[in-house]
Amino acid sequence: MGIKLKKNLIFVIVIAAAATIVYANSFGGKFLWDNRFEIVDNTYIKSFDLGSIFTHSTTSGAGRESGFYRPLVSLSFAIDYKIWGVKPGGFHFTNFLLHILSAVLVYFIFNLLYGRRAISFFTGLLFAIHPIQVETVSYISGRSDLLSVFFSLLSIYFFIKQDKNVNKLRRNLFYISSLVSLLLAMLSKEIAVIVPLLLLLICYFFLKNDNRKSFYNLGLRIGLPFVLSVSYSFLRLGVLNFSDGFSTFSNTNFFARIVIFLKALPVYWQMLLAPSNLRFRLDNVDSFANQWYLLVISPVILAIIVYFSYLSIKKNRFLVFGFGWFFISLAPVSSIILPINYVLGERWLRLPAIGLFFLAAIGIQELLKRISPHKLARSILYVIIIAYFVLLSFITIKTNRIWSNSISFYSHLLESLANLFLTLL
Repeated sequence: MGIKLKKNLIFVIVIAAAATIVYANSFGGKFLWDNRFEIVDNTYIKSFDLGSIFTHSTTSGAGRESGFYRPLVSLSFAIDYKIWGVKPGGFHFTNFLLHILSAVLVYFIFNLLYGRRAISFFTGLLFAIHPIQVETVSYISGRSDLLSVFFSLLSIYFFIKQDKNVNKLRRNLFYISSLVSLLLAMLSKEIAVIVPLLLLLICYFFLKNDNRKSFYNLGLRIGLPFVLSVSYSFLRLGVLNFSDGFSTFSNTNFFARIVIFLKALPVYWQMLLAPSNLRFRLDNVDSFANQWYLLVISPVILAIIVYFSYLSIKKNRFLVFGFGWFFISLAPVSSIILPINYVLGERWLRLPAIGLFFLAAIGIQELLKRISPHKLARSILYVIIIAYFVLLSFITIKTNRIWSNSISFYSHLLESLANLFLTLL
């Protein structure tokens, strides 16, 4: 037991240290963009008005109505303001802390599911240092995604723990903790309503039991998260919908939204594999108008994924699980089910990327295993892997600078808009 704890502690320390290195330059960032309405000019935050925080939209305290209801995010801002005042460094520290805790949760979740620390470590490390996370961590208003994903992962972690625990009291405590965490995740951001689907995916691939009684009990346990998720969805779209302007794409038909999503997919994969030109909610429907090649690439890649997933589903369930996690997590922001206010967003990959990071970690492990007899090849692969991780870290550090102050942020914004304009010509 002591050896296992020691090994886990080493991996956790490495993940936390790596995240600290790549985000150390984010603590000096200023308040930007929506921070004014959510924090600086928000009287509900400054007065710690809990009643208003839980009954109004996130920007109502600044005299600006919106359709965003994320009371737990506003509460976290109120706590930060109580501690730090208007010093943005304290708000950045909270974002950073939530990021580290989430990365550690990723490690423990996959360690519980798969039981191989090396793969769990690579998954957590990729999550911690990948540039795709910069917007949620370095932009203070990314707190909604940070909190939502953190509590979503916590809900998943507690659900797995209750399934693997034989003590009835502990099982019930873990189960209740999972439900409470799910509720907190949804109060942070609406996309957490898909967590029960991830739980179902985990049950099918990792927790499935052929015993009829166990399967029936599992169905009961998975049922409550679905009831909670559906109930909150109706509540959020009804009573807690504070604005009619929920989406700028509300007039886009269903087929058009599918086309837009298919064009966006290759861009998402490029962001994850070779991150460059990371963007802040710049793309709209028209930005994909001339990019017909994306509509060709996307179905081809999807066909390849489906084909290899079908071939490997009996022998290797992880391929289906990883891509299943990706597409389920991406569904709420795909604009297919419900029209959304912009097409691409780095922050939307925070939860979906975990499935692909897991597949990447398995791929690394398999490559190392296959070439283990060849010392030279193994050494070369180690160098390539380390170089890639170092490169990702440097890109993250560089991208943090965009969010450091208004000049760098708006300069990047204008440059991206200019590139978008040239694309449309």
